[in-house]
Amino acid sequence: MVAQDGRLYVGDHPFDTPSAAANWVYTGKGAVNGWWFWGLAGTDRRLTDVRDDYLASLGEDDVASADNGNEGADSAERREPLASVADAPEGDS
Repeated sequence: MVAQDGRLYVGDHPFDTPSAAANWVYTGKGAVNGWWFWGLAGTDRRLTDVRDDYLASLGEDDVASADNGNEGADSAERREPLASVADAPEGDS
């Protein structure tokens, strides 16, 4: 689930980025792009699709501001929640 502060929760564990949450669930199997790993329950949409829709809804200046200073799509962002993601199996801690 994506919380109002932008963090992703897998069970009771909060993560600042989609990739951090995905790596925790998919532990020991290599790096995971969280924007592609997470999908919306009951759809074929990925979290990256939701982010793209959100960015497309912003004005050009807002998109530049949102992307300015990011080290990539996994930088912690403090915006409105993107969406709820499908429940995932809990990883090992």
